[in-house]
Amino acid sequence: MDRRTVAGEEDLRLSEGPRVTVCIPTFRRPRMLERAVRSVLGQTYAQLRVAVYDNASGDETAAVMERLCRADARVEYHAHEKNIGAGANFDFAMAHVWTPFFSLLSDDDLLLPGFLEEAMSALDAHPEAAFFCSRIIIYSEIVPGIRRRQHSWPAGVYAPGAEVTCRMLRDNFANTGVVFREEVRESVGSFSRFPTDRDYMAVAASKHSFVVSEREHAVFIVHAGSFTAADPSKLEEPERLVSVRFARDSLFSSIPPLLAGDCFSSDDKTAIFQTAMQLARGDTLYLLLIKALPAGRFSEIDEALVLARWMGFGLSMRVFLRLLRAAGRVPILRRWMARALGVVATMATKRLYEPFDAPRNRELVAFVEAMTRAAPAES
Repeated sequence: MDRRTVAGEEDLRLSEGPRVTVCIPTFRRPRMLERAVRSVLGQTYAQLRVAVYDNASGDETAAVMERLCRADARVEYHAHEKNIGAGANFDFAMAHVWTPFFSLLSDDDLLLPGFLEEAMSALDAHPEAAFFCSRIIIYSEIVPGIRRRQHSWPAGVYAPGAEVTCRMLRDNFANTGVVFREEVRESVGSFSRFPTDRDYMAVAASKHSFVVSEREHAVFIVHAGSFTAADPSKLEEPERLVSVRFARDSLFSSIPPLLAGDCFSSDDKTAIFQTAMQLARGDTLYLLLIKALPAGRFSEIDEALVLARWMGFGLSMRVFLRLLRAAGRVPILRRWMARALGVVATMATKRLYEPFDAPRNRELVAFVEAMTRAAPAES
């Protein structure tokens, strides 16, 4: 089902029409979706279109989008007849971009007002850059608190190379705060090839120059039903649960395209491979100790042990994991360890976040709350 505004597509292609498409794949988050769409429509840059791709939600999403389409000619809506999967929905959205620039916005995130204006200005000023990156703010409703990222990237233009690729792996820009030229879609391929935007961004950085802003332009919101949530009962699509297998798949998806071809020397490829392996080990331990085990999912240790030696885990770590797995098979020990690890994980996570009422966070918190109130409550 397609619902378009009164203005036809040909009218939108006029010289004063959109130059950038913000794609929003969605599934059963009508209120968050409305907040995301309104954050795009509130941009100081006007030559945009918002394209929403509904993965057969079957709820209030269609009514919300019908209202938004009537209110603003830049909004378009397409609903699939059946759920095609989250990755395929992102790919569908990218395949239907017809503007020279595009951005991918998750339905539960939002943009700050100056994002597209700075992105388009920077890309116009630097035609050699294939994409624009801004810092994001992680806004956790669970902690609650705020975390800021990408401080390792000074503003400027970066050319592809091993050092830049490794840095993108270690401290990637999230797609929520990125605007791409259409050529990136052709060179990197579909978004669903990669489990995370980190892998997609690393491959893009290995192929193209890009421009970086030190400004914070996007808000990544962590909530009970987030992609990174640890409780599958809170997810509408439980298959998207982030598990230890996720870290393994991320490693396997990023290494082949990064090491293919002749753009890197042998030493460069070694550096990239070692960085990817180091991240895989770190991701595995993080997902085990902070996500899986506090939720009682001790079976995920088996996933880690399958590739532990190959991923470079030392003997002491492998022995520790085996002992932990053995203890996790005893019900009373499993419950006790899950509670203890849950306390440790909560304390460790809170250390990464500033409270909402910190002076520099108050304006942002007020903005997010105002955007949330502007979206009518779901029935």
